[in-house]
Formats: sequence, structure tokens, C-alpha cells
Amino acid sequence: MENNKFLKKYIPVLTMRETQEAQELIVNLLKEELINNLNVILVRSPRISSKRQYANFSSLDGKRSINFDSSNNNNIYYIFNRYKYWFINIMKDLDVKNNNGVMSIINYVERDNVISNIKSMEENTLQIEYRFDIKDEIFKKSKDLAEKIYEIFLKIEKIISNKYKLEETFPKKISSKELKKIIKNPAHIEEVKSMVASEKSMYFLINKLSSNEIRFDHNFEITLESYLKEIDSSFSILTIKDRKTLEDLKPFVYKTDRTVEEYRFAKEILDNKDIRTLNITIDIDLLAMVILKKAHILELQSGRNSKEIEKFFNTFNINHL
Repeated sequence: MENNKFLKKYIPVLTMRETQEAQELIVNLLKEELINNLNVILVRSPRISSKRQYANFSSLDGKRSINFDSSNNNNIYYIFNRYKYWFINIMKDLDVKNNNGVMSIINYVERDNVISNIKSMEENTLQIEYRFDIKDEIFKKSKDLAEKIYEIFLKIEKIISNKYKLEETFPKKISSKELKKIIKNPAHIEEVKSMVASEKSMYFLINKLSSNEIRFDHNFEITLESYLKEIDSSFSILTIKDRKTLEDLKPFVYKTDRTVEEYRFAKEILDNKDIRTLNITIDIDLLAMVILKKAHILELQSGRNSKEIEKFFNTFNINHL
């Protein structure tokens, strides 16, 4: 277990039961507000697992959160890549118009995650694929959506805080910062994370990619960087990025072996569909951690069958399922 040094003086505000009730309320409020404010429809998505990142267990120095049999790795990789474009593939079937979208709760296994305050093998996100056909205005639309979603976060935090008598920590006004104006090398994103933690702040971080930077699936990314004092650390709870069309992807195909393979998946799935979309990802567990003042993600998830997790929570006297 890593990055738990701040938990020694941590006392959970909510009981185990209150935590579970509050989580459910957060998710329900989030879905309701997004449906009403973003014109999205809720759909059920396929169950997925991430592809394996490492050839063998020892590559992670024994810190891997779960070990898998390798017999189905190719099939899992195929499913995971198909999932990236699954939403786009059904938009025409669902008759999704411009300025509308589809939304789904995605709960999947991230097989190579190392357990820490904000990471476990379980990823619990809300994904939206939002249709916006005007290419030249798509970045402005992304900023507008980011601000609208932040207003939803503020509303949900107020409801939860009033119900459970918690401190409200989301600032009423939030600023934006451009990554390349903060640091010279955008690859050094951890420098920014450290700075957010040192400033104890929350803001939108904008990363616009230049033409010579290879990002196979997007041209820009907007993230909401959040600071949590319980662990004196920061992390992203919201990500918005543009989704390249098949035509956009062509110049990148032969840059690396990976892009060749991903283009093959994209071509098969997109089938020349002329839909331009934005991908919106909300990390439900990390959002709940900020609102509920939780110091460890496993306070929100089930972990009684893990001896390592049991030992950890007994040490810090933290309730968990």
C-alpha cells in the first residue's frame, strides 16, 4: 500500500452506513442533473476490463493490485479498444442529435493499478459522449460544458453537506490555467499536480496539443484538478476531451505500432460515421472523496475479502465494507 502517510491523524466524519447512503445520493443527483442540463440519455454499457500493461507480475515489483491469467489477454484488449468508440457507434441508432449525448456508468477492473489513497483495482466513472458537429467551435463548447458540470458539482456538494453537516470546499468561482503557460514540458504533468497540492486549490487545467504532439484520440483536454486536505494531495475528478473522427486519425496512423493497431479498431467500429463528439469522464469515487472528506478510496468500495486491505483499515481504524 502506498501514499498513506497522511492518514495517521485522520478521523472519518461519516459512519459506514452514512458513507454508503451519501454515495448513492451523489450518483443519483449527478445522473439527474446531467440528464436535465446536458440533454443526455442514460444507456447501459458493456462490461469491460482494461488490457494488461505489463508482461509479468514482477514488472510491478509485487505491487500489482490483482493478478490475471493471460489466456484471454487478446480478447480483453480487443473489447477494451472497442469500448472507446462504443458510444459513437450507437448514436445514430439512438437518433442522438447535435448538442445531445449518451451517458453511462462504467465500473471496470484496472488490472495494473497500484493501491494508494486514490487508486484501487476498481474504476468507477460516469462517461458521456456528447455530440457537437461544429469543429471550429468544439473547444469553446468544451469549456462551456466544463463550467456547467462544475455548477452541478457545487449544487450536489451543497445538498450533501447540508444533509450530513459537512464543510463545503468547492470554491464558488473557479479559474482556468493553461498547461503550457505553467511548465515548459507538458509531459511533466506531475509538476502541476504537486503545484496544485502546494497551492491547496482547485482549477480547470487546459492542455492544448501542438501539431507535432502525438495523441492518437484527442487534440485537447480539460481537467478539473481538485485538492483534498485529508491527504494533502490533488487529482483530476473531471476530464473533457475532443474525440477525433476517422478523418482526423489518418495522419497519425503510422506514427507508432500502437496507433496502427488502434486505427484498425477505430476504422472497423466507426465505419466512416460523420459524428464529431466530446468525451466527458467524471470519476465518481474521487468526486465522492472530495464531497464526503474521505482520505482513502477504499472507504467507498468493498474490500473485506482482501487481507491486505483488512490489515490496512484495522491499523487506521477506518470502517469499510
